[in-house]
Amino acid sequence: MSGPALGAPQPTAVVRSGIVHKRRWSLIWAIPMVTVIIGGWLAWQTLEDRGPLITITFETAEGLQANQSHVRHKDVDMGVVQKSPWRPI
Repeated sequence: MSGPALGAPQPTAVVRSGIVHKRRWSLIWAIPMVTVIIGGWLAWQTLEDRGPLITITFETAEGLQANQSHVRHKDVDMGVVQKSPWRPI
């Protein structure tokens, strides 16, 4: 018998490819990310520029209509009358 001995370790070869696979972010993901950032900034600016909410209570609201009657002080338009989400008792 001239072959390898029984029980002797067999030679093995390690084969590696020249391609390295890295997980990278695709450039296409920059578009939704920029959109989310701009949308968040616009929402923040809208809330910041809205101004304070003022609540005025009248005995009767005769002549006032929601989303049509303007509140003015010294000929400056301060806002529009809005319907209350709740009704006081």
